[in-house]
Amino acid sequence: MGLQRVFLLVDAKVGQLKSTDMSFLELVEKYGVATQLILTKTDKLKHTDLTTISGSVIRAAQDIAPSVVLPNVICCSFKTKTGIDAIQEEVLRASKII
Repeated sequence: MGLQRVFLLVDAKVGQLKSTDMSFLELVEKYGVATQLILTKTDKLKHTDLTTISGSVIRAAQDIAPSVVLPNVICCSFKTKTGIDAIQEEVLRASKII
């Protein structure tokens, strides 16, 4: 049993994938590793901007790695603790603990 899932953290303030993110997605696509996108620092954005950015990021990621990028983005903030439970749940699910 190999690597089951990776979690790619994307800074929501940047608003798009960086070149390193794109290279990473090409690599996980090549090896067929499921990839969960996590937008960080979401407390810094208005809800409408966050909706736009999350849609844009998921579309860009799925264009690069269509067979491995999971269809949902987890939005999180360390400051407000938003999304932490969702991340923990996905880690447990990927580990087949739940």
